[in-house]
Order: sequence, then structure tokens, then C-alpha cells
Amino acid sequence: MESKADRIAKPERRLRSLFLAGGEGLSAFAGVAFLAVLAAVLTAAGWWTLRVHRDARREDDDRRISAVGTLLATSAEALLERDEVSLLRGLVLDTVRRERLAECRVQLRDGTLVADSDTKKLASSILPERWPVGTAASPDRPGWRVFPMEVRGRGPADLLIRGDETWSPWGDAKAQFGLGAIAVGGLVLMLVAYRATRMRVRGVGAVAESVVRASEGETALGALRVHEGWGRVAKAWNQLAGERERLLADTQIDKAIGTDASGGKDEGDLATIVDTITDGLLLIDEQQRVRRANGAAAILLQAKREQLVGTELRRLIPSDEVLSAAESVLSGKSLQSVTVEVRRNDPQGVDSVLRFRVKPIRRESGVAAMLVIEDVTQQRVADQARNAFVAQATHELRTPL
Repeated sequence: MESKADRIAKPERRLRSLFLAGGEGLSAFAGVAFLAVLAAVLTAAGWWTLRVHRDARREDDDRRISAVGTLLATSAEALLERDEVSLLRGLVLDTVRRERLAECRVQLRDGTLVADSDTKKLASSILPERWPVGTAASPDRPGWRVFPMEVRGRGPADLLIRGDETWSPWGDAKAQFGLGAIAVGGLVLMLVAYRATRMRVRGVGAVAESVVRASEGETALGALRVHEGWGRVAKAWNQLAGERERLLADTQIDKAIGTDASGGKDEGDLATIVDTITDGLLLIDEQQRVRRANGAAAILLQAKREQLVGTELRRLIPSDEVLSAAESVLSGKSLQSVTVEVRRNDPQGVDSVLRFRVKPIRRESGVAAMLVIEDVTQQRVADQARNAFVAQATHELRTPL
């Protein structure tokens, strides 16, 4: 009985199959995992790079402002000593433009503004002979650096500088190009790794999906087979799936043989068992006449079921190889099953390939054989298409132009 979990899982698998080809589930999971890891690595690398770059930029600005402030304070002391306020204001404006500063000002300890980079602010043009003595200026906003000055013969003053705190993470072309190169390289490596993993894992994923289908009751070989070009695992699974199908068919055939060997009992059960077998079945006696046949045999041999019973095998299957195999089994020369494949052309001009397996049967009434008929046309067509594709691909690789 199907469990609730199985009923829920089936629609999920059908939905997943709409977007992923056979065997892609496992490789797609690996690809998503690779992508997630790469995204995490790139994000961490980008964050760390930008943080280091920002910290280095701040340290560089601090050193630069310290050097500029010290030099400008020395020059300002000399200009203030000679009372050259106009030259001082020009020097302040030039320093702000050249050093990319946000603001710069010179003021006395009592708050009197002497020079300011903001020309809208009114500065005192006439300075007193002696300046008041007080504590160094305290900035009204964060980011200011204060450089105390002592002008000989006049008094103390302060130089205040505020650096440009605006910072863009993409301002440095090297950092931007470096992050881009890392991202592109990571994507390329991820693509190469995904393709290599996909080719190796796809066969395993396809086999896993076939195993799930088989556990759900799927018995058709065509639904369980996978592409053999997906590696040795796929080839081994196809071989096991073929053996499984033959084992199931042989089990049903053995049931039919056991019922027939019991002396003709339970004819209704025998007919039911025989007709449920998808392969064609012919029970042949020592004279190579058909004693029993199922519906699948009539379809494969393109004859009515009633016409098969009592007909000689050579009239139904005009193949020397099949007749020789039947003779070998009926005469006791071969104690194992004999398999023969025959290509057939029907009146409509359609080619088909039938596989005949002759199995010996030991009965109380004499020797008999069971002829199992299987249509392997689709398998042979698939093999031919695969071989043609490989040959064409090899030719294209050797002569790309």
C-alpha cells in the first residue's frame, strides 16, 4: 500500500522533471551548492577588500591632514605675525582645493574668525595688536583637527581643518577591476567544475531516479533504461535492468511451464498467466508444432492466435537460425537457453528486430520447448542512433572546418 509520503513525493518528482532532464537532479544540486559557495566567497572577499581599502584610505587621510596642518600652521604663524591677512586667506583657499579638504579656518581663542575656506562667512579684516589668551578651540562638529599656533608678539590662535569624509567604495579603479576579475574568474572556475561534476554525476543521478521508479512498481525496460553515454554506472544499470526484465519474464514463464507440466490442470489459470506476459510465448512439442500461444506472440508474428496452435514452427518463423536453435534444444543437444535475433521486413516495408529465446522444458509426456519472442527494434534503433552520433561527433572533432 502506498504511503502518504510516497503520494506527496511523486508530484514533487514530476514537477522537478519538468525543469530538469533525466539525471540532472544530483548535478543541479551540486551546481547550486557551488554557486552558493562562490557567492559567499565573493561576498566575503568584496566586503573584506572594501573594508581594508576604506581603513587604509582613512589612515592615509589622517597622515596627510597632519602633514598639511603642521605645514599650514607654520605658514599661518608667519603671515599673522606680519599682519598679512589677505595672503593667509588666499593660502587657506588654495590649500583646501589642492589637498581636497572639506573646510579650513583660522580663528583666535575668543572665536574671532580670521580666515575661512567658506567665503560666505565674514572674517575680521582688522586684528588687534594683542590677542586674548584662552584654551584651544573645540570643534562644533566631529571630524575636525585642531592645530594650535603661537604668533610671536601677538598671542595664540588655532588652525582647524576638516578632511573630506565622503568615500565611495568604487572610487578606486584598481579595487573595482580587481573585484570584477575575481568574480569572472570564480564564475569560470565554477562553470568548469560544474560541467566536470555534471558529466560524472549525471549517470549516477539518472540511475538513482530509475531505482526510485522501479521501487514504485515500474517494470517497463524503456522507462528504466538510461543513456549509456553517461558512464560505466549507466551501462551497468542498463545491464541490470535488462536482466531484471528477463528475470521477471522468466518467472512468469516458469509459472506457465509449471502449470502446463502438471498435466493440464487449471487451464483457466494457465491462460491467464500466459496472457499477462508482455513477451510472446510459444510452447513447441518434439515435432516443432505450436501447442500453446499467448496474445503477444500472435501480435509479434502478425497472425491470429487460433492459427498459431497446431502450426509447424517453420511456417511461422522462416529463419534457419531459429529453427536450428529449436532443434538443438528439443533434441537435447543444448541444455541451456539459446538466443537468436532476426531482422524482419513486414508487408508495409517496416523493419523490425525480434529476439527469440528457446528454453528447454522437461515434461512427463515428453520433451518440449518454450519460445520467447521479444521485440528489440527500439533498442537497436537507439544503438544505431548513438553510434551514428558518436561517429559524426568524432568526424566533426577531427575536421572542425
